[in-house]
Amino acid sequence: MFRRKRYPISVFTLAALAVATTCNAGTYSPNDLVQGRLPSNDSNIIIQTSDGNHQPEIYLPVYPENGDVVTFKAYATWSSRLVGNLMGFGSLEMHTNDKLDVIFDGHLSAWRLKNESSPNTVGNQIPNDEKYISYYVADANWNSLLHLPIQKGKASKILVRSQATYDTYVDNAMLGNTHENLKIKKGDYYVFTWNNSKAKWDVIDEQNQNVEFKGDNIRDLTFFDISVDTSINGTGLYNNGRMQKPIEIRYRACLTEDAEDDEYSCPLVDITQEEAQYYLHLGRYGRNDAGLPEDLVKDNEIFVDYEKDPRYQSSLPGKNARNNLPEDKKMPTARGLRSTTFWLRYKANFLGEEKTLNVCAFQRWQDENGQIIESADTQDCNSQGTGSSSRRVSIIDGNYKGSINNNPDIIKETPLLIKGVCKNEENCHDQPNWRIYNGWTRGISYVNANLFKYSPNRYNHSFIPVENTKSTTLARGCVRDASGGSDSKDDGICTRVVESGNCNGGDCAGVSFYTTDLQFGTTKTKPLSYSTENADKPGFVSGDRDTWQFDTDAVDTERAGTFSVFSVLPVIDFRKGDTMRFVMWAQPNGGHWAGSTQIDSKKISSVIEDNYGNRFRFNATLYAEPNMGATNGVSKDYVLSRMKDETLEPILD
Repeated sequence: MFRRKRYPISVFTLAALAVATTCNAGTYSPNDLVQGRLPSNDSNIIIQTSDGNHQPEIYLPVYPENGDVVTFKAYATWSSRLVGNLMGFGSLEMHTNDKLDVIFDGHLSAWRLKNESSPNTVGNQIPNDEKYISYYVADANWNSLLHLPIQKGKASKILVRSQATYDTYVDNAMLGNTHENLKIKKGDYYVFTWNNSKAKWDVIDEQNQNVEFKGDNIRDLTFFDISVDTSINGTGLYNNGRMQKPIEIRYRACLTEDAEDDEYSCPLVDITQEEAQYYLHLGRYGRNDAGLPEDLVKDNEIFVDYEKDPRYQSSLPGKNARNNLPEDKKMPTARGLRSTTFWLRYKANFLGEEKTLNVCAFQRWQDENGQIIESADTQDCNSQGTGSSSRRVSIIDGNYKGSINNNPDIIKETPLLIKGVCKNEENCHDQPNWRIYNGWTRGISYVNANLFKYSPNRYNHSFIPVENTKSTTLARGCVRDASGGSDSKDDGICTRVVESGNCNGGDCAGVSFYTTDLQFGTTKTKPLSYSTENADKPGFVSGDRDTWQFDTDAVDTERAGTFSVFSVLPVIDFRKGDTMRFVMWAQPNGGHWAGSTQIDSKKISSVIEDNYGNRFRFNATLYAEPNMGATNGVSKDYVLSRMKDETLEPILD
């Protein structure tokens, strides 16, 4: 009944990428994420919403591995939707105190509910005791006839799917929009929702290549004067399969019985979104063999959606057109005509592909039983069709590629060794929300920083993480942990560094530790905790720790839409009589001691896209700060705070 062309998502395993960081589990809130996008490098994610820390949409990881789990706990007053390649559901609405677990199933190449029912667990009576129900049949876990619940219960939606060799059926006793048992073949699924007026279950979505239902809520309609307008928001469409180009379809529609009486003066009706999806199609202009046009989506590279993806921009001029289009501009519709908007995507077959499409619109000319609809309006697709004001769509290559140096699409800025971001303990302590936990431990008296910032050099474009959060730690450690001799082992026990020479007028305290983060937009570093040792009570106590988050705004406030690598190099304010030793903790609240860095460079990689969906892998090398740690001969530890060899590798997935 719903004619949707779904975008098959290619799955990358992070093992195939030299990723920026590797995690096994993590708890996140919307404030940690960009646009609600969950990271792809955690196998067991917990996402929690709350008042003041809420996002309308939470997006599942783009590059999951088989068995990855996401747990959603909703504590916010406002609802959120869990969105992604969710088998059958597409999205799941979450309200206050809702909890849900989903798991990525590599065999299905999709996310599904973690807790599914089946004949072996509950018999052939489909349950209704949860908000979302997923029920499946499989070989050795099968029943020939399944029964929907006789009451709504707690269920908002019920998914029934099959991976069994033999067909199974859903009993029609509780089906609201068909009077026959519903056959489900291997690979098919159906989604049901409760219809209060019928006190039965309606099919609201399906994946079945052989059957299409016309629901009771779809009226018999006849259409006239169908045309398209592709000029809305410009005629450009990137070839990445994610950007959506709005196509306005204009029409007049009447109830068929009224049109049969008088097609020229029949009362015009507004159609529902479901009726638009059922009746209206996009085609290729001029391709109208024997008067019967074909769906544009029969081309493997073309996809049609019926909702806008809020993550991506849709305003793009065509090739060689002006670049100052307003966002989401809607042109006025001619008097007497109605309009609806479909969203076109194009996924290139190869990098660099560009072409021009000439689009038309038509009424479906064949019913669900394969019978020709004689009155169907297909004139706009004839080669002589002149009703459409604009048909052209320019397919544009949007790849980012090559070295970062002198790259026409990205601007690199590299302010290095920014000294005195804060200059004494009081000044550092007073930086807004830097010191987020203050124990007995000695504070920070001085901070230097390095910043490598990368900005798009395209009008109205910005950068967004695909597999990372707002801030991801790339490397961190102390400047002097293992220093040779009897202390040659990297054991996590760090000591202060004393510089030689005049030392800025007598203060010879050197940089104590560093942290380097990959960041998107305006954000802070990941929380970092350390504990200094009390000479009167040797040892390191996590409860005595200091926890800091360093805000890049202290260095650069113009970072919206950029990504950057930010290194902070603080000095701990040790006092006379201290042991001058400290440890860095593996977790913000303590845990194990963290080791330092005894390699002089590290490869990093992260998948990034712009706000139009053009995706690339950013590759680079972190390398050691000169005249510090191992490079200054004071320890075996390197401070990885510099960047080189940055390249952009376009991704077509």
